[in-house]
Amino acid sequence: MRSWVELLLVCVLLTGCPTAEAIDVEGDCAILTWENYGKGELRNWCTGCHSSRVTAANRNGAPTDVNFDDLQSVRDHRERIIARATGDAPTMPLVGGGDAEDRARLHQWLECGAP
Repeated sequence: MRSWVELLLVCVLLTGCPTAEAIDVEGDCAILTWENYGKGELRNWCTGCHSSRVTAANRNGAPTDVNFDDLQSVRDHRERIIARATGDAPTMPLVGGGDAEDRARLHQWLECGAP
C-alpha cells in the first residue's frame, strides 16, 4: 500500500496529482493526525470563519453553529466538511483553499475518522 507521500512523489514525477479516490485510506490512516495535520490545516483554511471566537459579522456567512475549534467539533461535522471542501467541485473555503493535493489529503484524513 502506498502512503500519501509516495502518491505525492508520483504526482511530482508524472505531473498527475492523485484524487481523493486514489489514496489508500485504510493503509494511510496512521500517517495524518490532529496534531501533525488536522489542527494546522483547519486553522489555515477554516477557522477564520468557522470558530466560536469569530463574531457573526466576521464569519462571511458561516453558520454560527458550525465551528472547528477542536477535534471533536471537526469529527461532528466531518461529512459536511468532506462534501463542501473536497472532491471535484469544492465550495469551501470561500477564499479558494488548498490545491488538489491538499484537498485529497484533507479528504483522506477525514475518511480515516480525523484521528
